[in-house]
Amino acid sequence: ARARGGRLPVVLFSPGGGTPRDIYQSLAEDLASHGYLVLAVDHTGETPVQFPDGHVEGRSVPAKNPIATNAATRLADMRLILRRLNKIAPGPRGDRRRIAAIGHSLGGSTAAALMRAEPTVRAGVDMDGSIFGPASRLGVSRPFMVMFGGEGGLDPSIRGLLEHSRGPRLALRIAGLVHFSFSDLPVSAPASIGAPKKPSVRDIAVQRAYLRAFLDRFVLGRRSPLLEGPSPRWPQVSFSYRQRCCG
Repeated sequence: ARARGGRLPVVLFSPGGGTPRDIYQSLAEDLASHGYLVLAVDHTGETPVQFPDGHVEGRSVPAKNPIATNAATRLADMRLILRRLNKIAPGPRGDRRRIAAIGHSLGGSTAAALMRAEPTVRAGVDMDGSIFGPASRLGVSRPFMVMFGGEGGLDPSIRGLLEHSRGPRLALRIAGLVHFSFSDLPVSAPASIGAPKKPSVRDIAVQRAYLRAFLDRFVLGRRSPLLEGPSPRWPQVSFSYRQRCCG
């Protein structure tokens, strides 16, 4: 389908550590089909990246402080894309007044870091990832949502981000999901993710529903009953943390 005319709301997507953007197409295409301009990023050093001059940088693991080093590279990548947002041709143009950052695993920490560095990012989402860097101690000042699976509660870094943030924030536990349930793998390679039950397309559908509801609320200004309490359609979702959200 042709992209809708005018400037589109933007979602910047950062994948999990060492993983390519390709394994998150189900989430990206759903957002795109509802009118968002989705920019998913392969981060240099974590997965092969081809540059405009044609050369390819392969994967390389930093000798010291790999998470901190990769986090710094990721933040620089995302800020570069923001600066060049409407110089990417061909394609639709993004609306700089309506930008969100989302990510899986280390990508969720990247989304929080970008929100701290760039005031134009209106909302953020962390999908099953610990938070590294200042955001875990200082929080963020605009809407933020955490989605996580497993049987445990929020890890200390995520709780620190939520408790020190000032904007609306929400944490949702989705029962039955494991770390790589937040990708295409429940459908494309179900045996690889180690889920306690047989993965299904509903594992992806529930993520699509809540992710879109949150972005619609805080990027587009559209209310959704999904964010206001338990849903009979999605009984596996429970609200683990909620402050100033989301009526």
